[in-house]
Amino acid sequence: MSILKKILRFRYRDQGLIVREVTVGDKNLFRKGILRLSPDSTFNRFHTNSITLNEHLLDYLTRVDQVSHVAIGVIDCTAEDCPGVAVARYVRSENDPDIAEVAVTIIDEYQGRGLSAILLAGLSRYALENGIKRFRLFVQADRRKIRQKLLSLGGAVIRRHGSVIEIEVPAVPDLSSMDSSGWSRLFYGTLTDLKARQLPLFMRMKSLPERKSRPAQSEAL
Repeated sequence: MSILKKILRFRYRDQGLIVREVTVGDKNLFRKGILRLSPDSTFNRFHTNSITLNEHLLDYLTRVDQVSHVAIGVIDCTAEDCPGVAVARYVRSENDPDIAEVAVTIIDEYQGRGLSAILLAGLSRYALENGIKRFRLFVQADRRKIRQKLLSLGGAVIRRHGSVIEIEVPAVPDLSSMDSSGWSRLFYGTLTDLKARQLPLFMRMKSLPERKSRPAQSEAL
């Protein structure tokens, strides 16, 4: 049985959000979810203003082995048809098997709720079992908050490609050296629980402060 089937079948802050593995049967969830992304979120995730939703792309996004290509997502079971609202993945480098490239995408109206911390911690749990040491992420240079979150996990800027910054983060950070921000505490608590194979996340997440309204912006990594 997979890690997530054992561990991450929980409701997020009592709102019916459930984390689970991506499967090849999720193509329609991706098709609908990508269409819901704002232009800003699309650009920050794919580094382009528009993408072509063809069968080849959908096959790549959903046909994963959960070892070298891991994908986990969040579905909203309170909404009609249980839409997909967030996804995170890593793909192991062909040149260096210790490194995996990571991307996280969250539908705009679900941003600011700590989902990126939970999903990154989930990816770290897979990395721990699959021998991946470092995550590599590409972030738009103007996404200061996202960059700060990654640096709080022990990340470092590797290089800059025009408007995109390449950041490398330990796949399983040293939890004792992390800062005390709410985002980092949520990552810390999630990864600690996953490493212990426990399920006390529901009560912890209900105690988080409610989301404050803010202008839409991408939380894609």
